[in-house]
Amino acid sequence: MLVFFAASVAMLRLYQTDLIQVAVVNAMVQKAPEGEEARIRRAFSQARREARAQDRQDEYLKALMAISQRLEKTQEIDRQQLDELLQLLDEPH
Repeated sequence: MLVFFAASVAMLRLYQTDLIQVAVVNAMVQKAPEGEEARIRRAFSQARREARAQDRQDEYLKALMAISQRLEKTQEIDRQQLDELLQLLDEPH
């Protein structure tokens, strides 16, 4: 039973990050200038792959939360703001 619980927690944690990423990416795409969707999706996919490869899942989740909080405060973002938000994916948290 304990092994099942531990496996469930691990799976939930993995999917939690994926679900949060989907929500953050979709919010960013909606608020970003037109024509930036592919760039946004590439940046997040690359950051997620790197986080997994370097075992930085917690830092990546913190970056997603920081981006989400900043997106909540605005209706639209310009290209400069988009660049700043995407830069958060590369910074340690």
